[in-house]
Amino acid sequence: MNLKSFNQVYKRGKAYFYKALEKYAPEFVLDPKDEKLLREAEKKFPRLYSHLMNFYFHTDSSERTKDRKFPSFLLSLSVNMAKKLLQSVSLKHLQKDLSPLNSILISAGYYSRKNIPDFRMFFRPMSRVLRSQWALDEANLRKAHKMTKGEGITIAVVDSGVDSTIKEINAGIRKWKNFLDALKPVNEKGQFPYDWGGHGTSVATLIYQAAPKARTMVIKNP
Repeated sequence: MNLKSFNQVYKRGKAYFYKALEKYAPEFVLDPKDEKLLREAEKKFPRLYSHLMNFYFHTDSSERTKDRKFPSFLLSLSVNMAKKLLQSVSLKHLQKDLSPLNSILISAGYYSRKNIPDFRMFFRPMSRVLRSQWALDEANLRKAHKMTKGEGITIAVVDSGVDSTIKEINAGIRKWKNFLDALKPVNEKGQFPYDWGGHGTSVATLIYQAAPKARTMVIKNP
């Protein structure tokens, strides 16, 4: 399946998902406010489909790799995903001040990118923010850094690419390869594997926290 065909199927799946939320919402016992939001989910939560699909697609055991089965698989998964979301938010509140819908949105990381500006400030540093995180102490990384900070080693990030506008990540990059070049026109080949999804950047950030002096090899794969 080429990229154009995939995008067409993906758009259909997204439409199926939001229509299913609206169609099946009355069948579940929902918080009235949540039900209203879910009926308008396509406008209220336009990125919800991509966030949930990123999880469900990679955990479903169906034969999704065969092109002839892929369209029907994705459309069916989109509807089932909507039903599972409705079933999840109809459960009893886990927290007093949090509605079921917001519990799911938060657990899915939906709000994690909400405040990112449309423009990117190039070479913005992240060291100051990372230094204050409790994870450094929980993982004993500050103690480990007294022995080594990863000098002389290269770590491959085989993922969705990285955000090279982050100063510390950019400084550690030594080599890169974009395997998606095979799907691109000739005039777009050879470009840096920039991360538009965020997962590869998250991984690179963890590497920087654990081994700030290590070099990074960025590999973007399908």
